[in-house]
Amino acid sequence: MIRTATLTALVLIAGCGDKTKPEAAAANPEPAPAAVEVEKPVAEPEPEPEPPEVTKPAAPTPNADFNATLTFGDGRVVEGHVIRVERGEDWYAEKGWTDRDMKLTVTLEGNGTEIEANWADIGTINIGYGTSRSDIDCTYDSAFLPWMYMCVLRTTTKVKTTDGKAWSANGRHKWQFTFDDGQTEEFFIYKLPAREQDNRTPEPGVEMPENAQLYASLQESVLENAKTSLKSITIE
Repeated sequence: MIRTATLTALVLIAGCGDKTKPEAAAANPEPAPAAVEVEKPVAEPEPEPEPPEVTKPAAPTPNADFNATLTFGDGRVVEGHVIRVERGEDWYAEKGWTDRDMKLTVTLEGNGTEIEANWADIGTINIGYGTSRSDIDCTYDSAFLPWMYMCVLRTTTKVKTTDGKAWSANGRHKWQFTFDDGQTEEFFIYKLPAREQDNRTPEPGVEMPENAQLYASLQESVLENAKTSLKSITIE
């Protein structure tokens, strides 16, 4: 009995000795590898737009060929080769310019007759301006609303044509010369105007009296403008 118990005890001891002890956890675990930052692709800049093509204005079509010297009341002198002549569609060129041949002649009067002269047939033009309010004619145009007021300074415009004859100018349109360097000059040769639209608003059904204050202002303006306006033209 004793031997059996001893064997049993040995078997139990042997069984216990076969058990494997668990491995101890590492004292200093290796750190997890750092996350690699992925570089984001850089977007390429948008290409700069092509600058718009600048269209140069077309050169004026020549319709004249003469040399001219323009002298103004303030002493300014413009001279050169005129390659283009234009006349206002209306007296004041407010509706633009025309280059139609039939409208590019200068109306001249003398010796009981009237002619239409080409600019190339004119030798000289000399303009004398009135100097006082008594030399000014004023009116209004009711086709505009409010009315358009205008004062015109009378002139004495003497013209000599290339054939030696003397004339008076009689044409109220505004003119424009274009020189071969691109310079332009605008001028009147007969009756210098000053225009301004009334700034008063008419009431419906109420007739508004004429604007005496505007008349006075325009009279002053046209007399002042005459001091710097065209005095003479010599054409060769």
